[in-house]
Amino acid sequence: MFNHKSPSFRQCIASAAAVLLLCSHLPPLQAQDAENDEDPGHFFQNWTGRVDLGYTYQSGRTDRNELTLRGQADREAGIHKYRAIAEYIYGEQKTDAGTIKSSDRYGASFRWRRVLSEYFYTQSLTSYEVDQVRRVKQRAEQNVSLGYQFLDRENVDASIAPGFTAQYNREIGVEAGMNYLATFFQDVNWQITEAYRFEEDSTFLIEPEDTDNYTYRFNAGLVGTMTQSVNLSVRYNFIYENQVAPDVDRAEHRLVTSIGYSF
Repeated sequence: MFNHKSPSFRQCIASAAAVLLLCSHLPPLQAQDAENDEDPGHFFQNWTGRVDLGYTYQSGRTDRNELTLRGQADREAGIHKYRAIAEYIYGEQKTDAGTIKSSDRYGASFRWRRVLSEYFYTQSLTSYEVDQVRRVKQRAEQNVSLGYQFLDRENVDASIAPGFTAQYNREIGVEAGMNYLATFFQDVNWQITEAYRFEEDSTFLIEPEDTDNYTYRFNAGLVGTMTQSVNLSVRYNFIYENQVAPDVDRAEHRLVTSIGYSF
């Protein structure tokens, strides 16, 4: 318990977030070339990305149709790395009572990493989502983290990034408002062969003043290149939320096979 003279957790988060944001604007260490810094006028140039379209049809004991549309764009400019993702998922399922929605989610995120040294970077991640099936009317998050890239080889890299997240949540059955969460992020990228690569990331968020309020998100994907611009991917997504509406499952699993176009 904090005493009345101790700063609140929210004040600690605000201070730490300010430090991390300040670090992202500090000059890079001498090991970094000053010419690698970003030129704002070139921000919309030299992006690469892909669009993935997935469809699931199930018939028999359960009749279900689900469509997944996902877009991702990446850009590296010296010490800056950007990633933007947008996703839409919609599914219907037939029951004895008729056809119901089994999935109805859309969201987007934008990640900015700024390299500080050979191993360290700052990260800002902004995201927004709506999920009608999980009763999430609005959820907006702003995360700031200090990352450590502990593995950096020619074909594989991995990092961890502890930080803090400010979350606005409006969810049916859960008290609406701002939450301030301690956050732990990790990711792995492995170029298995010239044609196949493995991507994985996970995020754990918890409110220290209410440890029953925590969320775990896990994403993994195997992407195979068929031609220069066409790829085939298999992705697994897992979400666990400890505080949800009474009629919503805490855990959600999804396995999606998609065909994608790279640009």
